[in-house]
Amino acid sequence: MMADYLDIRSLLLVSLACVSLCGCSDAPQAEKLAQPKNETPIVLTVNYPIQYFAERIAGSLLGERLKIKLPVDRDVDPAFWKPSSAAISEFQKADLILLNGATYAKWTEIASLPEEKMIDTSASFKNRYIEIEEAFVHQHGPEGEHSHAGTAFTTWLDFQQAKIQASAIRDALVKLLPDQQEALQSNFETLAADLDSLDQQMLAACKKHESKPIVTSLPIYQYFARRYKMNTKSLQWESEMKIAETDLNDLKKILDTHPAKLMIWDADPGETNRKLLLEKLGLRCTIISPCFNFGERDWLSVMKQNIKNLSS
Repeated sequence: MMADYLDIRSLLLVSLACVSLCGCSDAPQAEKLAQPKNETPIVLTVNYPIQYFAERIAGSLLGERLKIKLPVDRDVDPAFWKPSSAAISEFQKADLILLNGATYAKWTEIASLPEEKMIDTSASFKNRYIEIEEAFVHQHGPEGEHSHAGTAFTTWLDFQQAKIQASAIRDALVKLLPDQQEALQSNFETLAADLDSLDQQMLAACKKHESKPIVTSLPIYQYFARRYKMNTKSLQWESEMKIAETDLNDLKKILDTHPAKLMIWDADPGETNRKLLLEKLGLRCTIISPCFNFGERDWLSVMKQNIKNLSS
């Protein structure tokens, strides 16, 4: 009898432990998605990396079986885009809205968007978000003044995080097209292999820079720096700016305690700025593009170029 009691008690404890573990985990976000209303499901994204992942996973299903779109002009930073009422209406009519998460595209937090259509692709690692301690208001492009204060949102520059985001997109697309699960999974595995390859190549490229002081033009490289062990301090400089004497003085104050010899820009700062930084401060420049929006090359090609830039 005692042995039977102990066996039953052990079984109950194991069962309770399983229930507890299940209760603490979040249910897959894709489970909340409503059934698509459009004959060909429409997917809208908030930036180009998310769109690229979605298109890679969709593969040959794009067009007749699935429509994927980023409704932001090419010359606009999607993070600070201010959508018109017509654009918000377009999002409301979509069957799936893919968010980047980490406070990216803050307009989505105040616009009236259907919760049952929204997927936060970085939700599963939100406990690893990085908070920005200091930020400055600045202006560039048609978006007007904005600040990078709050939560760092360039999540995909850590390619392992990018793979997690891609897996959330796969789950959401499977929910939209359950009869295409095998094709979507196969396409995801190909994309995941590319992301793993990028990750290993970036680790190798960053090895020679590891722990050395580096300056970045913008505070957008937090996840990149954490994953690839880069010792960075940030400015609030735009690539199209003309560096003035006051700017150089601000940079000198950073270099007094952070003696960098390399500066990372999000885009080419131009030959004049490159020469000025090299001659005045001994700083070499390189480009690590976050590829927020469309460009002449696709996202994967831009990331490969980023690796080449660091390697050289």
